Amino acid sequence: MAAPQTRPTLIQRIRDPEDAQAWEEFVEIYAPVIYHFAQSRGLQAADASDITQDVMRNVSRAMDRFEQREGVKFRSWLYQIARNELNNHARRKSRRPQEDGRTTLMLVAEGQQDDSAEEERWDQEYRKQIFEWATAQVQPEFNSRIWEAFWRTAVEGQDAESVGAELGMSRASVYVARSRCLKRLQEKISSAGDQWEQEIIKNSG
Repeated sequence: MAAPQTRPTLIQRIRDPEDAQAWEEFVEIYAPVIYHFAQSRGLQAADASDITQDVMRNVSRAMDRFEQREGVKFRSWLYQIARNELNNHARRKSRRPQEDGRTTLMLVAEGQQDDSAEEERWDQEYRKQIFEWATAQVQPEFNSRIWEAFWRTAVEGQDAESVGAELGMSRASVYVARSRCLKRLQEKISSAGDQWEQEIIKNSG
């Protein structure tokens, strides 16, 4: 019997120029990460949009190189592209002052004072966007009571027994609901090419 084939992840699929749907999904997930990251560095909406478009173009051209870099997380690779593009953008506009008299280069330099903090902001925004996208995709698959049991216990950290009492579910049923939703979220996030990370949500007992 032939071994079952693994479905290609979204990141693998965007290498195919004929797969337009894959690219649309990719932009839907990852463009907001880049946009908000750019804004966190002090840039205005128009500049953040320009950077997002430039990063998307660079990703499209460089995917083959990413696939050849064994052991490199896509998140870290995308961060480096976004950061480089942001720095390039700042240099191009370094003589153009903002309303408060500061140049774009000055604004970016201010945002680079702590590299570790900057990367942490990127990671937080990245995880937040991945999780929001996955929940929007997965939530319609469950009835409202099951989803509420999952959300209140796994995301909000509420006690399973008290949530079950309010929803007319046993403690065991709440755990089953949470487990089912978590499994689907894990599958959805994996399908996007990212690794599931438990710290995205709160652990609850």
